[in-house]
Amino acid sequence: MTTYAHPLPTQSRRRRQQSVETLLQQIDDLRRRLYLAEVSGVTRAAVSDLKREMAALRRKLAAATEQAPAT
Repeated sequence: MTTYAHPLPTQSRRRRQQSVETLLQQIDDLRRRLYLAEVSGVTRAAVSDLKREMAALRRKLAAATEQAPAT
């Protein structure tokens, strides 16, 4: 027997979409900063904070998309 998830109310779905979009934008901005730092010759140790921040953002994104209901 197939069960279907109840659709989210429009406002809730929109908030989730905005949250995911914000996280994706933050990841993209940070990715650009990391690239520029590496191209500029910054040492690996100097970008470790940025890499930790990137990992944290990716975990947040994974958590946000994990909670998305199946359609």
